[in-house]
Formats: sequence, structure tokens, C-alpha cells
Amino acid sequence: MKVNVGSKNITKVQAVEEALSDFPEFSSAEVIAMAVDSGVHKQPKSMEQTVQGAMNRAKNAFKDCDLSFGFREWAYRSSKHKKWIYEYYYVCHL
Repeated sequence: MKVNVGSKNITKVQAVEEALSDFPEFSSAEVIAMAVDSGVHKQPKSMEQTVQGAMNRAKNAFKDCDLSFGFREWAYRSSKHKKWIYEYYYVCHL
């Protein structure tokens, strides 16, 4: 089984490898890192853009494989909590 990750970031690739290792049917999967476009602004301005970017990366990484994953992060300043909030979105494409 071949699994593509729409990122060259080693932390994201290792996260996919670790998650797949918990399932016997995926434990021998070949995980490939690849740079793909998210199709959204470099710094997403909303949760919707962030989720769309993760979905786009998963779709764009779905080439000659059985599964693909896309990641996208979003950071914003919370006026309520007076601090930076970081959100991460992960999408798997089958």
C-alpha cells in the first residue's frame, strides 16, 4: 500500500506513519512525502480557508497511491482570550 502525504514537513510525515502503525492493515504502508499546493493564501484568513487548504493538499497528493493526507494550519489572535490560537486540520483522501 502506498500513502502520500501532501507535505515535505518531517513532523507531519511522521505523524501519518505513527497513526498508520496503529492499524495492522496499514503497518507496512509506504509513506511518501510530496510538496503540493494548498490552493489557499499562504497564511489562511479563516477556518474555512484552512480546511479547504487541507482538503486541496489531500486531493493534490492523491497520485498513484491508495490514500493521501493533507495538512493545513491556521493561527489567529483571540480577542476573547487575548492570546494566539493555533488550529490544525488534517484530511485523508480515499
